[in-house]
Amino acid sequence: MAAEDRDTQTQITLHYIDKLFAARQRLAEAAHRFFLIGIALSVVVLAISGGVASTDQALKVAGIGLKVPVAVLITFGAIVAGVLTLAFYSSLQHAGVIDKEIQRLYKDMEFKDRTLYAEIASPFRNENALTAFIGQFSLERYQEPAAGIEARPSYPVKMRMLIALLIVTPTAAQAGAGFKVSELLQSSGRLGWIWILFVLLTVLTAALLLTVPESHEHFQGEREWSLSSKRGEFLLTSLLAAIVALPGIGLGYIVAKVLAGLIASQ
Repeated sequence: MAAEDRDTQTQITLHYIDKLFAARQRLAEAAHRFFLIGIALSVVVLAISGGVASTDQALKVAGIGLKVPVAVLITFGAIVAGVLTLAFYSSLQHAGVIDKEIQRLYKDMEFKDRTLYAEIASPFRNENALTAFIGQFSLERYQEPAAGIEARPSYPVKMRMLIALLIVTPTAAQAGAGFKVSELLQSSGRLGWIWILFVLLTVLTAALLLTVPESHEHFQGEREWSLSSKRGEFLLTSLLAAIVALPGIGLGYIVAKVLAGLIASQ
């Protein structure tokens, strides 16, 4: 290939990398928004479940002239908090897929720099206040993969801690909402057992989050969607999800039962 042709191909590749990186940044920004909204919504649902807001009849939405039953409001909030959790992690994983493609294109151009596969000194990092704090306990690792081996996604320790927080917060909101809704309906002589459905919702949220594939799995061929087709993996994932959801369920119970009782007694 002539030198001019190589230069032209390089410019085309670099232009394409710019487009990939722009798409990757949009996904990362969307993930950040999902994270903030999900955490804020979970806190609001927990606050209502704990009796911070009045739950006598209904909550009035200011400026709209509507009255929203508390049971409906916190049920909707609990479901949306779980959806936002999944959207956050899925967006980050999709951004990780694009990271891999950018790294591959640079490698094809024979570009070599250790920051391309770095964890901290990386052009692909998604920094915020929480990850910056967690990063104080991490050391930089440059992990350029061996031939034929994909590099693991960046920030493995930070990501696990972030996901742990993100699982506990919405599952606590879901469980707390379930106990509050059960209390509200039980006082009317209806559906006092409905908290069980909310507990199952927490397990479902954790299970779906655990089954989101890591970014490197997208490069291992077509991925089966149904875990039930993988020799007992569905059962194992369900059991693990139940265990992962336990802290959130416990926190939700404390807020909706213990804390709410203390506030009501004052």
